[in-house]
Amino acid sequence: MKESVKIEDYVKKISQMIEEAKAEGKEYVDINAGELHKMMSKKPTLPSCCMAMRKMKQSNDQVISEANTKSGYGVVLTIRYFVAERDEAEVMEKRRGRPKGSKNSVEKIKEKKKTVNVEKSVEEYLSESGIAYEKKDNMILADGAYGKWLILLGEHKRGPKASFSSKVMKLLSYYDDSIEKYSLALKTDVNMDSSWKEISDIAKKRLNMTLLKITPAGNIKEI
Repeated sequence: MKESVKIEDYVKKISQMIEEAKAEGKEYVDINAGELHKMMSKKPTLPSCCMAMRKMKQSNDQVISEANTKSGYGVVLTIRYFVAERDEAEVMEKRRGRPKGSKNSVEKIKEKKKTVNVEKSVEEYLSESGIAYEKKDNMILADGAYGKWLILLGEHKRGPKASFSSKVMKLLSYYDDSIEKYSLALKTDVNMDSSWKEISDIAKKRLNMTLLKITPAGNIKEI
């Protein structure tokens, strides 16, 4: 199991599972996104997992269970891959972005640019990654790989706007042995990136502290 897994890693694993099924004389192999994700990654990389599964789907393969989410990513996604006569050049899902039927990035930006909500974006991100969580005031406690994952919602609602450093200090004020990982969720901002880089990488690694950047489209990038 890797710390961070990319689409190509999932593609290789799916190919391996198909070859193993073929060697065992099976007609097909059913692959579930949730199980594949747990098998491969310590971090929430479910979107990459689902994209790889769709990328590997060919015309004779079947979607047994579709992900019923806005993004098209979800732990319930299950595809039946038939092992015989597979065409390596065929790729049913050529786009590297959202699955077919979902809105493209331009459309989503137009919709969410003015309405993007940090709390809702984080909750959707966790739900689509199959991660259980509970909300407490301005934070979210999620089930991490080895313990609790505390996510501080840094969204400004009312009163004086807090600085980035004060938000980091607020996150650190929740430091506890029962918490495995700490994250600060904020809307993407140029100043935020530079401020985050000023924090020592060693400190971030020892505290297992990350930044969840919410894009104008409502997507999340963890750094």
